[in-house]
Amino acid sequence: MTGRPRKGAPVRFAPADAIATAHARDPVLGLRFNIEARYGGSIDVDLTGLHPRPLAIAFAGALRRQAELGGSLGARSTIKGHLNACLRFFAYLREHSKAKTPADLRADDIDGYEDFLEAGGMKPIYRHIILAKGYSRLALD
Repeated sequence: MTGRPRKGAPVRFAPADAIATAHARDPVLGLRFNIEARYGGSIDVDLTGLHPRPLAIAFAGALRRQAELGGSLGARSTIKGHLNACLRFFAYLREHSKAKTPADLRADDIDGYEDFLEAGGMKPIYRHIILAKGYSRLALD
């Protein structure tokens, strides 16, 4: 070793490097689990009261995947916020929608939910935040 810095090789990317791998289906079908947040401790998640079950399982799996290492949710408070938005969305769906699976959800369900939040006095910026937290869980799957 001479002590001099070495010139590195240029970085090259193959076209396949830009393709995101598809998520494998979540093997865990439970609606009661713990999430160990990267910051702030653990969260006990209990979605057993949500119906319909196939839709609840899809939301639970999406929440779990986003809270795992490499996911977009790291802080306990952020995960709790997303969980609460999910619970609020399911409360709306129970009263106003016939969706049973993620594929059954329609734009009318989301628009109706936004109108429901607005009728409840929620300001536009907060409606946007709640909508992004609640429905984005499924959009990522």
